[in-house]
Amino acid sequence: MVGKRILSGKRDEKLTNDKEVDRCAEVLELAGQGKQSAHISSGDAGVYGMAGIMLEIADEDMEVEVIPGITAWKCSCSSYYWCR
Repeated sequence: MVGKRILSGKRDEKLTNDKEVDRCAEVLELAGQGKQSAHISSGDAGVYGMAGIMLEIADEDMEVEVIPGITAWKCSCSSYYWCR
């Protein structure tokens, strides 16, 4: 089970979308304690994702790295172009 090995010793939180700011604040708090922290969310990081909130509430001296994925919108446009 690769998934169990990858998550071994890590904290896995499954939360709803109604507490976005709280979730970002918790990740930043853990990072501030010196823990390696990542906030992984679905959706485009800059459209519906959490990048905006994370950048807005992070301290100025904190490094926040946003690694965007491919949105369904971009993927569908690409598929349409190449499938014509």
